Amino acid sequence: MLLAPLSAQASCYKPSMSSYSEPSLPSRPFKPYCAAIKTCLPWEVDKYQREMENYVEELKRYVQQAHKAAHAYAEDAVKYAKCELNEE
Repeated sequence: MLLAPLSAQASCYKPSMSSYSEPSLPSRPFKPYCAAIKTCLPWEVDKYQREMENYVEELKRYVQQAHKAAHAYAEDAVKYAKCELNEE
């Protein structure tokens, strides 16, 4: 009789944040040195601008991936809580 609650609780899976893949935060591009002394050539400005545009896109992907992982964790946490409530 004492084993019934223990075996029932063993079927509930408690989620852990470490189980969800954390996205990699992108690195911000370095501003070219020529910008500090205002001697940049057009190609240097264009290159930096492209790097910043890529950085912004990577940040958007980071946010989407982080949101997706957090949502999956939250769903699993709710399932776990419901499982615990039903099996006590």
